[in-house]
Amino acid sequence: MTSGNPISIREFILEPKLAYLDLRLLAGENGLDSQMISNPRIQKPGLALAGFLPYVKPGRIQILGESEYAFLQTLEPSEAIRRMSAVVQENIPAVLSTKGHTPPLEVLALCDEIGVPCIRTLQQTSDTIEGASAFLEDALADRTQLHGVLVDVFSHGTLIVGEPGIGKSECALELIYRGHRL
Repeated sequence: MTSGNPISIREFILEPKLAYLDLRLLAGENGLDSQMISNPRIQKPGLALAGFLPYVKPGRIQILGESEYAFLQTLEPSEAIRRMSAVVQENIPAVLSTKGHTPPLEVLALCDEIGVPCIRTLQQTSDTIEGASAFLEDALADRTQLHGVLVDVFSHGTLIVGEPGIGKSECALELIYRGHRL
């Protein structure tokens, strides 16, 4: 079984299934192809913005919604920038800002400098998480490919598998001739 391959931020932004999110790149263009999403879960960095960084997971998109921006507004501007910068530097593939919010210019400059794409959508946070998670679950899911024929032998489902061209279909046809079902 092969595991789903990580996808680049460019692929994520251009994905037709996510077109309704109208994802727009704000900064970090040089990371579009090098930054990879390897975890389908979206993470809200609430505690990370409060200074507790150990549970910021690599490979996950960090999403900044209304509550994160409301918290940052309670801080001095320099402290808010420092906290957001700390999250951006935690080996994350991208920052996704919802409801049309734009991070401070200093954070966008840092995203450009270290190659972490910063993306914006006008959609609600919950809708963005739901749509992005559904797409990523499918895109990053394990995949396997089998060559086979499924037959019903004495009321038991039987999968005949093997390399292409070794006679699986012929075996299934012979079983059908003997009264079993395809």
